[in-house]
Amino acid sequence: MKIIIHRKALKYLEERQAEDISITLAEIDTNCPIGTAKEIRVILEKPQNLKSYRWKKVDNYHFFIDRRLREIGPIVLKKQGFWKFSSLYVEGLQVPL
Repeated sequence: MKIIIHRKALKYLEERQAEDISITLAEIDTNCPIGTAKEIRVILEKPQNLKSYRWKKVDNYHFFIDRRLREIGPIVLKKQGFWKFSSLYVEGLQVPL
């Protein structure tokens, strides 16, 4: 498992003094015939149930990656948005069908 932290994402993490990064699968109830929507979320804290996550340390950051997510290439952590509307997202992981 290869994890790359993009330059802008690194600055975002430093500004928030984050050390733990959880990449998790979120299931959202849509209240329609589709059922649930699945998305990948990046949370700047350690997960509660560590057994459900793979762990890797990169540049003094602890990454916890949900075992349900499928790796399809190098995992790249990037920043999107600007000012107070910015957030992190990842490439290289796929939501299970």
